[in-house]
Amino acid sequence: MSIPTLPAGDRAAARAAMRALVDPARQVLEGVGIPADDDTARRYLNTLMEMTAGARQNPDRHLAQPTPGDDRDMPGLVVIAGIPIAGLCDQHVIPYTGTALAAYVPSSGGRVPPAKITRMVQEYAARPTSQDEAARHIVAALEHHLRPHGAAAILSATHSCMTLRGACATGATVTTSHVRGDLATDPSLHAQLLTAWSRS
Repeated sequence: MSIPTLPAGDRAAARAAMRALVDPARQVLEGVGIPADDDTARRYLNTLMEMTAGARQNPDRHLAQPTPGDDRDMPGLVVIAGIPIAGLCDQHVIPYTGTALAAYVPSSGGRVPPAKITRMVQEYAARPTSQDEAARHIVAALEHHLRPHGAAAILSATHSCMTLRGACATGATVTTSHVRGDLATDPSLHAQLLTAWSRS
């Protein structure tokens, strides 16, 4: 059987693909012993769609129009902490949830409102991905669009694949970071970054 993929951007095509996925989804649920009608299969698919929404979006669009500035007028460090994130582990396809921090040292490349960075971070996390991969994408987006003197992303999350199965390590969290530029090489800025993370 050919399984349709969910297209990005075309809502009519996405709805048609979802309809085609209902029967396979129901078979998967029934195959693992979960009685399922079409409504249950749709709810299951909608949950997967919501938790992988970032895979069908371009998170970088939030950074596409930075406000230019002068290096002399820029703040030393911008930190957005406590960003709630949720996604699916790319190895076991079950949820992880946690918080993220994104930071950058602005340059004449410009700034964007913190809400735009928050949305970008959440969309990169809302994919079947690993934490370290999400952190790398977040920093790469900041570097590409804002051309900062430094950029960083720190993610901390609880992974269901580790707490509900396998090791059953209830309460364990995973923290990953990606730090570039002055935030990695300037001791004062690096210390500010760690302080911001410890308080988040």
